[in-house]
Amino acid sequence: MLHNKIILAGGAGSLGTTLANYYRDKTREIIILSRKPNATDGNVRTVVWDAKTIGPWAQELDGADMLINLCGKNVNCRYTEKNKEEIFSSRRVPTLLLGEVVGNLANPPALWINAASATIYRHAEDRPQDEATGDIGYGFS
Repeated sequence: MLHNKIILAGGAGSLGTTLANYYRDKTREIIILSRKPNATDGNVRTVVWDAKTIGPWAQELDGADMLINLCGKNVNCRYTEKNKEEIFSSRRVPTLLLGEVVGNLANPPALWINAASATIYRHAEDRPQDEATGDIGYGFS
């Protein structure tokens, strides 16, 4: 199935790049919402936003087939109080903003996926933590 338009909010990172490459031949237009401009690459175009305020980027969501929200500070950091607040707010603020925009569109995206890193497993450096052998953790993660 060929999509007309997919929006990758916060899609300039590794996962966004992987998704853009995956959908490149399955979509007429891929829009990456990013804080930094980037050159257009075939059918992948970057639109600058600050992830905090409604701006011209909001019109890009109208008529999109899919919105994938990848926003969020990398969790590969020390869990200081400052970093924990940034981890939460960097997900919460853009998600609320996207919800406000989508709620006011005449033709909102048919599908909206939120994807942010999270884990139920303990922090471990002694062995991998996965569905088969992982230990349920506690605390922030």
